[in-house]
Amino acid sequence: MGKSDNKLLLIDEPEAFLHPEAVRALSRSLYKIGERMPLMISTHSPMLIDLSERHTSIQVFRVCEKEAIQLYQSINEQFDDDDIKNMRILNYVDSYVNEFFFADKILIVEGDTEYIAFKHFAKLENENVHIIRARGKATICTLMKILNQFNSNYNVLHDMDNQQKHNSSTLKGQLTNCKKIYKLSNSKNIRVFSSISNFENAIGIEDLPNNKKTQTIHQILNEPIGGDEYASARESINKIFKHITKTDEKAVISDNFVEIRSEEDYKPFFDELIKQKELLEKKRKGRRRSSLIKQY
Repeated sequence: MGKSDNKLLLIDEPEAFLHPEAVRALSRSLYKIGERMPLMISTHSPMLIDLSERHTSIQVFRVCEKEAIQLYQSINEQFDDDDIKNMRILNYVDSYVNEFFFADKILIVEGDTEYIAFKHFAKLENENVHIIRARGKATICTLMKILNQFNSNYNVLHDMDNQQKHNSSTLKGQLTNCKKIYKLSNSKNIRVFSSISNFENAIGIEDLPNNKKTQTIHQILNEPIGGDEYASARESINKIFKHITKTDEKAVISDNFVEIRSEEDYKPFFDELIKQKELLEKKRKGRRRSSLIKQY
């Protein structure tokens, strides 16, 4: 079959009644067919869509009694090679990222702790919020580019990572990463929030190794009412969740979370710390030089 053949393949919900692994295999097959002839597919499955592949158009409609309302339509792609790599990783580890097409509200978070916590409160508050776990700042940027392509309304919560243990070079890198996230929030319908210095610290607990995060957040969320150890952390999570999802616009978030309204909002959390680190590193370098001179 040649590329010039004037043919179009129409398929309605090809994922129906298929096992998840079969849906993934079907997706790969359809994209291969699409290299040879145009396809038009209607689907309710986020697993069938591979955003790392090229699409002429992706359109999402909500079918009502009298009309179909267009919710999303893709615009020009703006992905670089790193974005494509990030999307392929996401497709591999989290096939349901594309559920944002079907959600009333969308929230991107950076790590496992906040993902589990917000999923808990979304269920508790009966909120239709699709929470996307980015697993890193670089992937947050990729996800924002995807959502921006569909003119989506969404919120972002990322870690500021302005930790005392970091040297000046690392802190400058983290500041650059934070600014990249804010620059992508190019719509009044996108809000960016940051945890200081990370989500665990912001809710009042210490940094946790990865193998203890799930256990600890489960304890925080499910501690019996009247328990004192994690009451403050639980309340802090509840407040930031309500504030971000706008279920309670009057909710006051703790001082350990901040809404970013401009790049300048990051400066108070980085500038002085970077200066202190640079001064300390300069002194250490001077002492090392002095020690070497004495040895000779």
